[in-house]
Amino acid sequence: MFIHENSALLKGLISQLSCVDSQSSLSLTGDTASNLLGLRDLLQLEMITGDFSYGQIVDPLGPLLTSADGILLTRRGSLFLN
Repeated sequence: MFIHENSALLKGLISQLSCVDSQSSLSLTGDTASNLLGLRDLLQLEMITGDFSYGQIVDPLGPLLTSADGILLTRRGSLFLN
């Protein structure tokens, strides 16, 4: 994924998340597979917390997410809200 597209994805995900009301990966708008990649990036950056399930498939950055529930922005993640 290109830097510009990845940045737009992460911004889009952050705009849908909250520090108070948890979300599921299925409730987020956009392509589910792309959202899961973006959520993995946000998790690695410690910008979100939640219950994350990983599958058997691994790419150079690690295992791919299959689902995520109870997603909340961390304090760090909330700094990027508009």
